[in-house]
Amino acid sequence: MSPEIPEHVLKNGPWSVSKAGVIQKCALQFDFKYGAQKQPEITLATFDSRLGTAVHRALELALSGVKTKEAFMFARDHLELTTNENEQLQSFYSQVEAFVARMAAFKLRHGVKPQNVFLEHKIGVAPDFKHVPFFEKTGLFRGVVDFAMLTANNDMVVIDHKSGKQKDMKEYEDQCKAYCILSLALFPGIKGVQTAINFVQTDQLIWNPRVPAEVIRNEYQPWLVKYLIESCDKLLTPPEPTEGWYCSWCGYKPICPKFAKPPTAA
Repeated sequence: MSPEIPEHVLKNGPWSVSKAGVIQKCALQFDFKYGAQKQPEITLATFDSRLGTAVHRALELALSGVKTKEAFMFARDHLELTTNENEQLQSFYSQVEAFVARMAAFKLRHGVKPQNVFLEHKIGVAPDFKHVPFFEKTGLFRGVVDFAMLTANNDMVVIDHKSGKQKDMKEYEDQCKAYCILSLALFPGIKGVQTAINFVQTDQLIWNPRVPAEVIRNEYQPWLVKYLIESCDKLLTPPEPTEGWYCSWCGYKPICPKFAKPPTAA
């Protein structure tokens, strides 16, 4: 049984793994991004983030049936990539082509019907862990799955694309648990969920063990509530900045009191 969800957690939802990660690290960044002082991030998108967006877009299109060459051209033009960015994007071409072929074979092998393939699919979860629309304000949790398939065996397969450096799978443990919870909310009758990370750069598809539906209900759902309660501790006090490694990538660093330059003396 899940612990009771406190009011301060519910009223600041719907949550995601990334949103909970923000409040866990720095309450002031959370306030700038989601709270009373909400405002646009000041820093521009980085090279890596723009490249990652382009790779995801090309993959999404190629998996939907668009020819790989056309998918890459669209991603290049739609995001208005620079020459250097486009050169980096093209370095992912063979990996994307190989992944699409691998998934076509997977669908045949596991009886995946066309209507049971989901690309960039938005899923919302209510406090009782039932499915709600992604933008439902009373939802507890939500997320977007890069690529998912419902097999003939009634299992959900969720694959997340990573365009950056390959990391240990422990880095994605919370994210993969969340995908299991989202999948069960969307399809309450599934038998289980299996998640994987597609490291596009290295063309490595790393699988997690299959998780039965009863484990998601009995272990993962209570884990999520506990995770959110612990992450939201800082909501109970006025927002203060917390300095850490993540400050280098914070879009609000120029206005953060930890880094703001004192006024020049007259």
